[in-house]
Amino acid sequence: MIELMTVPAKLLADVVSGGAYVSGALVKDAATHQILAHLQPTSLLSHAISMGASGPFGALGAVGDVVQGAQLLQIKQMLETLQTVASIGAAAAVLNLGVSVGGFAMVLSALKKVDSKLDAIQSAVHNLHRKADTGFFADIITVLRRAEGGFLLAQADRHHRWLATEDRIDTLIEHSVQRLAMIGVTLERTPGPDVTTNRSAWLQLAAPEPLHLLSGLFNLVGARTEVLLCLQRPAEAAQLSRRSAAWLATLPTDAKALAIARVAGRALSSQQLGQVVLQARALTTWVTASGGVASERANLFQSLHDQGVDTPAYVQQVRDHPEKVLLVLPHRSGPYTSADA
Repeated sequence: MIELMTVPAKLLADVVSGGAYVSGALVKDAATHQILAHLQPTSLLSHAISMGASGPFGALGAVGDVVQGAQLLQIKQMLETLQTVASIGAAAAVLNLGVSVGGFAMVLSALKKVDSKLDAIQSAVHNLHRKADTGFFADIITVLRRAEGGFLLAQADRHHRWLATEDRIDTLIEHSVQRLAMIGVTLERTPGPDVTTNRSAWLQLAAPEPLHLLSGLFNLVGARTEVLLCLQRPAEAAQLSRRSAAWLATLPTDAKALAIARVAGRALSSQQLGQVVLQARALTTWVTASGGVASERANLFQSLHDQGVDTPAYVQQVRDHPEKVLLVLPHRSGPYTSADA
């Protein structure tokens, strides 16, 4: 079995010298741009970074003194992205933390924050005659709680629990895609020039209901990929991540154009205009960051499959590690070995 290791000294030296560079959760060769290694924080470190999204430098103080090589994760930039997208309730979907093991708990926490605002959401849903949304998000929370609860079961019972939850999450994903298509946000299509010029689609995307559905969809994708790893099915996890990257490629990334579309020539106060600009920036930042995360995770899952990694053991190792540390998985026959750690 191929196991994760602590950050090798050679990897750190290569990054410092410029021979390698970090792109999200990937380490790449500076000359060839080939993937050398995948960065994987332990669950404790992932949680510390996610908590840091609530303040400008919260995670830095929490992990800076104890994590060897934490600078490889580019925590400051990650926090800035998380804080930018927090206003649309989608921060959990862009946590660029390897496979985001422990993601069930993090997504549950994020959805509970959304749940605390359900009065406002229910009002918007009522105005749109879509009262079923509240129950739909309750279904998502329930299935994620059951997935997380699988780790508390005896080994013999875990597989059965995760098979059932994986099937349910898959259904909820397809349900989300269909619901988005019904309200004008069609993800299953080939990206084209209209992505940047279709003003009506952009306006629809910026409305409350599709934003919540999109956030829920990509949180579900993250949860299903983790369940698939628990079930020793990393190739399917890679396929799902590639599919989600294709969905994101159909969404707008030009914050200025989105803000102009939302204003639509109306006379707005400076405060209202500021809110429109901030939301446009949050949405397009989320689209761009999520696209990068989806592509990187597809690479990692495919690497896990190609190397024959015992992915349930991989997940358990990351979850059970007692420290806030950064772990590394060499990409196939990479140059880093446990002897370099």
